[in-house]
Amino acid sequence: MTLRIGATLSCDGMDCDQHLSEDTAEAVRESANRYGWVRVLGGDRERDYCGACAEKRARRKRLAEVMPAGTVLLGVFDAARAAGFTVSDDRPEAKVSCCGTPVEIQSWLGDAVAAHCKTCGAAIADVTGPVWSGGGVSFVDPDKINVETEARWVVVVRDEGAVKS
Repeated sequence: MTLRIGATLSCDGMDCDQHLSEDTAEAVRESANRYGWVRVLGGDRERDYCGACAEKRARRKRLAEVMPAGTVLLGVFDAARAAGFTVSDDRPEAKVSCCGTPVEIQSWLGDAVAAHCKTCGAAIADVTGPVWSGGGVSFVDPDKINVETEARWVVVVRDEGAVKS
């Protein structure tokens, strides 16, 4: 029996099982370049995509292209300020309030997807967040639309669940 130690690179594309294995990390990177793999920098880490997934990513539409005309997409803190929220700073642990009380933040699997003030109804929402309908949930297809942007928040005109004083 021969034990082989080496390096493997796996595609980060959704539902893709492509991978490259070589004796060293340098050899894997050379193979990736030879076979048209693409390395994407940003977010929490580097991501690698096989040639097919890289092509699919290149064909995706920008989020702004699929939104109704006149929709203004903002980063989360800019959207919060545009809605009239008070934001302590631009860090993930920022304190966000409105009408003198903390806003209610809704999240899905650890990521904020909406926030609203229970007093005045001011609200913001992440347009790439989940949509609940009936007994199910749906998402934007990241293979068709590029959701890797900070500018994905909108100011909601009015939240009907607000308590008016």
